Amino acid sequence: MLWAYESNGALYSATCPNYYCELVEKAGGDIIDLTNLETASVTGRGSITDFTAFYEVAATSDVWIYAGSNWGSTTMSAAVLVRLAQ
Repeated sequence: MLWAYESNGALYSATCPNYYCELVEKAGGDIIDLTNLETASVTGRGSITDFTAFYEVAATSDVWIYAGSNWGSTTMSAAVLVRLAQ
């Protein structure tokens, strides 16, 4: 399962442990770890700005939980994700 959202041109992903990790695990799933795609930041965790690398990983997921409220105004391309998944 992919758990990520876009904000201001960057992607942010789930980090475990957390309540949603427990929920996914109890449902029999696994959250894809995207930390290796994150860029470093001064505050610790970074964001994902390499959308090509993200799309390659996202295409392997059966389910994507989009944890943001801006799904209608993102800069991501669903067409790219669909093409990679085929």
